[in-house]
Amino acid sequence: MEHSDAEKALGELMIAIRKDLIKNELLNYTELTSDEFNLIVPNKK
Repeated sequence: MEHSDAEKALGELMIAIRKDLIKNELLNYTELTSDEFNLIVPNKK
């Protein structure tokens, strides 16, 4: 099934938002700095 560009963009946006939410939760529960977190969980651009 083909997805439109808009659907693909929305999916990528949702994944990015979810990653940010997870990142914020992890940063809250751990004492990692943002830089340390990015070393552990690479952020694809």
